[in-house]
This record gives sequence, C-alpha cells and structure tokens, in this order.
Amino acid sequence: MFGDLLENSTTEGVFSALVNKVRDWSLQTNNGGNEIDVSHGVGSAVAVEGAFKRYGRVQVLHDLSMDVPKGSIYGLLGASGCGKTTLLGCIVGIKRLDSGNVYVFGERAGGRNESRIGYMPQATGLYGEFTVTETLRFFGRVIGMDEAKIDERSRYLVDLLALPPHEGSVANLSGGQQRRVSLAVALLHEPELLILDEPTVGVDCTLRELIWEHFKSLTGNGGVTIIITTHYIEEARQANRVGIMRGGCLMAESAPAVLMKRHQAETLERVFLALSVEQNQAKRTVGIAARADRPKATGRWPIERGHMKALVWKNALWLRKNLTVLAVVTLLPVVMVSVFCLAIGHSPFDLTVAVVNQEVGFRNCNSTLVCGSEEASCAFLGYLEERGLVMRYFESEGDAIASVMKGETYASIVIRRNYSRGLHVRAYDWQGLSVSELAGSSIDVFRDLSSMPLELSHQRISLSFQINT
Repeated sequence: MFGDLLENSTTEGVFSALVNKVRDWSLQTNNGGNEIDVSHGVGSAVAVEGAFKRYGRVQVLHDLSMDVPKGSIYGLLGASGCGKTTLLGCIVGIKRLDSGNVYVFGERAGGRNESRIGYMPQATGLYGEFTVTETLRFFGRVIGMDEAKIDERSRYLVDLLALPPHEGSVANLSGGQQRRVSLAVALLHEPELLILDEPTVGVDCTLRELIWEHFKSLTGNGGVTIIITTHYIEEARQANRVGIMRGGCLMAESAPAVLMKRHQAETLERVFLALSVEQNQAKRTVGIAARADRPKATGRWPIERGHMKALVWKNALWLRKNLTVLAVVTLLPVVMVSVFCLAIGHSPFDLTVAVVNQEVGFRNCNSTLVCGSEEASCAFLGYLEERGLVMRYFESEGDAIASVMKGETYASIVIRRNYSRGLHVRAYDWQGLSVSELAGSSIDVFRDLSSMPLELSHQRISLSFQINT
C-alpha cells in the first residue's frame, strides 16, 4: 500500500499524512501521560515508519517507510549512495534516525537483540591475522555459542561457502573470499533476522546460486527473515519482496512479479527506470519533522563474562601471531625507564672551574691538611677535585671571570692571600676578628646562572666548602 502511494501519488504530503495516521493509531497514552508501544507491524520482522536521516546538509533518508514480513527474503535495491547502508545501520541499531521509528520483531531497534540478528556490513570488519576457523571461533564466543556448536557450524559454513583451507590468514584472501568469510560470520549463530549488505559481490555465478538456494531454504524451513541489498537488480527477482530506493526514498515495495506486471516491464531494471522517471516528474518534497522521535537512551550494558573471555582470547592470539610486536611492547618500557634512570637526575661531573689561588701557587700546592697549616686553600681545592670538578688555574681574578663570561668555565673561585690564617682566626678568635681577616677568610665565587643543573652544581661547591671547614 505504501509503495503504491509513493509510486502513483503526485499530491505533496499525502504519504506523510498517511504515515502520521498510522503512527498515531499505533501509540496509546496511559493515565500518566506516557506513551505505550503496542504491537508494531504484526506479522513483520522489520517495520520502518517515516524515517528521516541526514549527515550535515545531506539528506540520506527522506520519509521512508518499509515493511519486511517474517520468513521472507527482502531485496533492497538502489544505486550507491541512495541510503541503503544507512537504513540497514538504523535497523541493526548502530545508527539512529533523526526522526521516525524502526521496529525489529515488534521492539524498537537498538535493544539487546543481537543474538537474533546476523549482520554482514559492506566493510568486512575481519582480523587479517586470523585464519577462517579462528575468525569464526572468535565471533562465536562473542555471541555466546558453546565450542561444540561453533565447530559444527564452522565446518558446515566452510563447506557451503567454499572457503579456503584453515591455515591461511584472512588477509591473504581475495576480496570475494573475505566477503564470504564475513557472510559466514553473519550465518554462524543461526539468527532469526539476517541483514546482508551486498553479500554476493565478488562471488562467481555458480556460488551465488548456491548461496541463494541456502537463503531460500532458511526462509522456507527455519522461518528466517533475510534483508539483502544488492547492485545486481535481476538477482533480486529471487526475493519474495523487493523495495526500490532512490534518493533516500522507497519508491515501491512489493513482490517482483507484481511490480513488473504493474509497470508492464519484463525486468526489474525497467521497473526501476519507470519509477525513477515518475519520481522526477512528481518532484515530491516532504519537510523534515521538527521533533525527532527517538527512543530514550538506555544505560550502558554490563560487561558480560563471555565477551571479556572472547576479547582476551582474541588479543592473546593476535600477540602470539605478532611476536615482534609483543617483544617491542614488553621491552620498550624497560629500555625507556633504564635510559631515563641512566641519563636523568645525576649530578653533573667534569665541570671546569676557574681558580685563582693567591695564597699558594698552583704548582706548589699540597692538598694534605694538617693542624696549623698555611695551605688550607690547597686542601679545599683538592676536596673539590675529589667531587668531580676540573680545576683550571688563572693568575688574575679578571681572567678567571672572563673565562666564565665566554663559556669556557662554569664558575670562578678566588682565594685571597692569608686565607688559612684568616680562617684560623675566624674559627678560634672570632671576637677579635678584623675586617681584613674576615675578607681574607672568604672565597669569592662567580657563577654561570644560565642553566639550572649548573646552578645546582654551584650550590654543591658551596656545600663542599661548608663541609670542608
């Protein structure tokens, strides 16, 4: 009925009005004012009502409604970019409509019905390092199947789809073979609803016929519902019902024979052409609903033990197949921490320091410290050398400071004449200490303050002096 209206009506808004009436009839309000969903699409596996979807300014779905009867094969036809993949994503629940409703087996799409749906996307979404058997085992564990059932179904699907030997990795398969592996994943857990986005692309004619025969047996014997998108329009003649999409609209929806008879066409391609011409002539425009009719967001699902076990198994298997990556992941942190500890945080050493010792010439300096020694400056300089400093002696204080300014040394140390005598008086007769003796017992240090590590080393020099004295 919806297909007939969309196909034949040229009155703007007739289709939208009918959809709104159906939607109003399908909703009842309780005493508290909350909307209660009654049965949607009785006898339907999937029901879509007034679907709108856009990406930015691009309108992808435009007031689209469709009905998929239970136990049927539904062929969704349309050119690339007409919105088929987006519509399937909304049915599966991985995408949301801007407005409209999608019901799967009478419940809003996006609920916890993953065990009832098998989805084969355009992108295969497979792990290239795994073999076919490992791929099927992983997805079987994710869905919660037991090991015996996984092995049984894997053997059956490998034979049915003529998949290659188990030893080869998926990455080495051809594009058509990878799509057959993806189809096997969708069929693995025997879902009630199969949603297949171009499953026969890259498949030879003989195998395509075998796959279609299997689909017919599923819908005939097991009551499985299948939605298939395809570029091969004539291939869809084997479906029980087809929907023809163009520009985000469902132009018609009925059995292939009915559509061909109605349009007096011998092929579905002719039907598609006739509907496209009618759509262009009608130039229907339907405004986007102002208020999006979306289901309330539910809380996050709890982590399931089976999912966690499957993910741990998958990651362990991936690491076993990529030992180089495992070695890098394991050893790289150890190497980085070791290099950091070896290179960072140590005190600088072999720092060159300019020294002017006016008390004793550097050639006659004896670093042995004894009581009453007149060469305490030599003992202090010897102590600094033991702490890793390199002494560079100068005759004048000006030359020493100039070397620091030029960057040749990191600091200059100037020891005055009579340093040892002044230091002795300062220690034992401090009350009678004169100004000249105080100045003579002090060491002048000129530092390079441009670097924090060097500043810390200068503090170390001062600390060394305090310890020595």
